[in-house]
Amino acid sequence: MTGNIIYRSVLRIKEIELTDMQRILSMDGETFYLTGILSSKLLRLYDIDFQDGNRVKICIYAGTIIGDKYRPGYVSCYLINKNDNKVGEEVISSTIEGQYKFFSNNKIYILDIIGE
Repeated sequence: MTGNIIYRSVLRIKEIELTDMQRILSMDGETFYLTGILSSKLLRLYDIDFQDGNRVKICIYAGTIIGDKYRPGYVSCYLINKNDNKVGEEVISSTIEGQYKFFSNNKIYILDIIGE
């Protein structure tokens, strides 16, 4: 039986930035419409490296209005190998803070995003 290798990293985001971004992600359609932002906008982009050279790309997007439909903001995370190719499944969340797990070739990658 083979064991999994576990890699772990922590991303610390200033509490005020975290609160501001989460507020934008959590807006309802009417509030979002009143802000004047009418298309999905990348709020922040983070790259977090692991010890083996792989990394996680974290994209935090504001919501989107298309016609009369509103899609709230979200966080998209995915694992990238040394050659900048996406490996494993993309993880999508409606909250920024938390733990994100990725699996690739008997390896487990754990990213904790916390406020400081």
